[in-house]
Amino acid sequence: IYVSGDRVRGLNDARSALANQLRLPVRWSECMETISSRRINCVLEIGPGRALSKMWSTQYPDIPARACDDFRSVKAIVDWVRGFEQ
Repeated sequence: IYVSGDRVRGLNDARSALANQLRLPVRWSECMETISSRRINCVLEIGPGRALSKMWSTQYPDIPARACDDFRSVKAIVDWVRGFEQ
């Protein structure tokens, strides 16, 4: 069993998905494909480090990605994400 990035519906699904991410291998390539298929404007990595946003940028250079660790404040994060609103 793997975590693949399928859409989560509801609080119980979210809890289960988060628990699975801690105990099962995550298929990051499948997660990125699922995310990109939703025609998103940007990606924000939440959590420590920048590894996932760097992987994203390599695979999908046309969709901007940053990590929370790239910013000095919550306001800077919000401003960056809002810059991609349509």
